[in-house]
Amino acid sequence: MVDRAEKKLLAAGESLADYGNKVHTEWLDVTDYDAFRSFIARVEEKEPIDYIFDNAGVGWGGFFGAETIDNIRKVLDVNLYGVIHGVKAALPYMLKR
Repeated sequence: MVDRAEKKLLAAGESLADYGNKVHTEWLDVTDYDAFRSFIARVEEKEPIDYIFDNAGVGWGGFFGAETIDNIRKVLDVNLYGVIHGVKAALPYMLKR
């Protein structure tokens, strides 16, 4: 499991403690493609990746017209490119198998 919200990530990992070493948490900014590729490579070294739940997402509350372009870009970077980065990083390993 990866996330940029470290406290929430650690809490989620702790909630799955009954699964032992099958759950791994790591801080990751999914908008950073090189970091995502590096993360996937590290995971793949330990255990082959058979599937990926690539569902990063952020949002905002309120009126769209009041949102800044920077906030809209952040949402698109995480929600769209975060998913694209994960698929592009994991797919080559999965296709080999």
